[in-house]
Amino acid sequence: MLLREWWTALRDDLATGAEALFFASLGVVAEVPGLLRFHKNAHARPAPSMKKKFDFRYARAENGRKVYLIRPKSGIRTKKTILYLHGGGYVVEFFQEHWYFMGRLAEELGCTVVAPDYPVVPSGTYREVFAMIEPIYRAIVGKIDPKDVVVMGDSAGGGMSLALCQKLAQDGLPQPGQAILLSPWMDVSMTNPEIQRVRKKDRILHPKLKRFGFAYAGDTSVMNYLVSPLYGSFQGLGKITLFTGTSDILNPDARKWAERAKEAGFPLDYREKQGMPHVWMLFHKRALASEHVLRQYDRNGAHYAEETVQEILALLREQEEPESAGT
Repeated sequence: MLLREWWTALRDDLATGAEALFFASLGVVAEVPGLLRFHKNAHARPAPSMKKKFDFRYARAENGRKVYLIRPKSGIRTKKTILYLHGGGYVVEFFQEHWYFMGRLAEELGCTVVAPDYPVVPSGTYREVFAMIEPIYRAIVGKIDPKDVVVMGDSAGGGMSLALCQKLAQDGLPQPGQAILLSPWMDVSMTNPEIQRVRKKDRILHPKLKRFGFAYAGDTSVMNYLVSPLYGSFQGLGKITLFTGTSDILNPDARKWAERAKEAGFPLDYREKQGMPHVWMLFHKRALASEHVLRQYDRNGAHYAEETVQEILALLREQEEPESAGT
């Protein structure tokens, strides 16, 4: 089942109710050929096997939405805490691939993963999102040394992660020890002319995805850095690593931001992978149901996804400090 077929299935489920009216108003139900992946994986909750394997719980944010916490039940635990902001085009919640990926991080690093179920369009705009995620970050660094905190996100969550770091810098708050951006959505206007060139290679995303970005912006300009961090400042930012693939229509803006970083003298760790599609690292060997997505690009796609996961784990193991041994 290809991504375009997934969208067809999803739009059928949106045939009634407020969400249907919202998507119809954007004109995307009939026009956007693909958002992410399988219909069954949209708005997914963690598999029961994960709950058996991990110390898995949730708290409620001030807006009433859940904030998930994932930790290994046993073994060496570290102080490292990852604030993970999931992707989904600002309109979809967690996918199963997110849970597998976050679980793997917790298992291999002995860390805590904090994953907010932030409001998606049409339930909220960037204002409601930041009203939720910034207090969560403040709470984390209020208890844990910021050097042991990582902000990480994929796709829309990758752009959101960078925007959060930019806002922290603007507000004079401590930066996380590092931020890791996975195929980030840097500019929701999608006006970069290079996008049309890459579009021929991208079987996952489509430029009309920008309509979700405009809805996320609400009544604010899409050039506001909290919506499109491409336009934000480098001043005060900490360590940042950016992963992007050349078969992703979001790659041109990732490149553009890397060029701006170089011009500004900012030491961005930029890692571009030839031929890789959007969020390929989520389709690693432990998310076998997703491997066929990568095979559309390279028969060894799952191998390359695993290589990238290992790079990410290596970055996260830097300055790792044991906290305690579980029982």
